[in-house]
Amino acid sequence: MLKWVNLVLKPYVAQNTGISHVLIDDYSSHKVSSVVKAIRSIGCLVSVLPGGSTSKIQPMDVGVNKPFKDRLKTSWVFHMTSENAEKEISRQMLSHWIAESFNGISEESIKTTFQKCGFY
Repeated sequence: MLKWVNLVLKPYVAQNTGISHVLIDDYSSHKVSSVVKAIRSIGCLVSVLPGGSTSKIQPMDVGVNKPFKDRLKTSWVFHMTSENAEKEISRQMLSHWIAESFNGISEESIKTTFQKCGFY
């Protein structure tokens, strides 16, 4: 998290004017004092989102990221448990799994997720 603050957030804040407000979730490594201090030291406001709020305020995590990761994991598990499968995964195979996993998420599913979260 500190690496992200220094390599991503700090340059972004340096190049942009206005107020930067960082919302971090309740995950323990996000809200440790060294991380919060580092974020504040570059002039950002910091707020911690309440635990259990992902399903209400982060529709992309619910409707895209989770199903994408689940589909990708299913492809990997299927491959690793196949008797004749090569255990080394090529970039081409991984690219195929990524495309297949993302394409398996319908536009309708994304819209429904945003509606359930109250954004659409």
